[in-house]
Amino acid sequence: MLTDENFLHTCLRFEDRQAGVSTVYCHQSGEYYYHAYCVETTVFKDLVSCEFDGLDEALAYINDEFATWELVSFSKDDGCGSCHAK
Repeated sequence: MLTDENFLHTCLRFEDRQAGVSTVYCHQSGEYYYHAYCVETTVFKDLVSCEFDGLDEALAYINDEFATWELVSFSKDDGCGSCHAK
């Protein structure tokens, strides 16, 4: 289950799909929003993409929709930090 303490470094995974919550900053409003997502990681395709005003709402949505998926922490080797172009 994703929580307010782990959502920045943890996601839910099932086979080649990943679901989670990220933060989004809107320069126009000066506020943060929460992006609930599910992506197909092999083809980098969005399957679900929803924005919420509150973190609790975004977490509840992801936890309800993907409750049976495995909770996985991101490793240091995942994401932009592993890019060979750095």
